Amino acid sequence: MVQPERVIKYQLINSPCILIDDKPEFVGAPKEKGLRQRLSHA
Repeated sequence: MVQPERVIKYQLINSPCILIDDKPEFVGAPKEKGLRQRLSHA
């Protein structure tokens, strides 16, 4: 995970961000394994 809170704080609109439960969890394209693990715990 690459400090997703910076996307929100600095409004980096050119950085894709995935929110899970209204919290930034991934910046950029996450690895499929990491995304599946995080979604299964949401």
